Amino acid sequence: MASRATNTQFKVLAGVLGTVGVFAGQKLLNASWKTITGEEPPDPSDPEVPLAKAAGWIIASGVGMAVLQLVVERFTAARVARLTGEIPDLAAKRRFPIGLRH
Repeated sequence: MASRATNTQFKVLAGVLGTVGVFAGQKLLNASWKTITGEEPPDPSDPEVPLAKAAGWIIASGVGMAVLQLVVERFTAARVARLTGEIPDLAAKRRFPIGLRH
């Protein structure tokens, strides 16, 4: 089990890299959408935007951000493990409220 200091280092580094990653990821998602569709990403809350297009953008954004989160967490865990010699306890970050345990 990783020490509290290792888990804290992981959380701080993941927070910083995650913040930077969100900005970069959103730019990448917008550019990818524009390249693939030839249009700017739609505003999903605009009632004039067809439901299929809005749903497509939401799905692409969700999947893109989930993959980005996975990459940042794995990258950060590997760096913290290399620096401290301990693997951070990633499961500690994902505690479920009472009644939602699997």
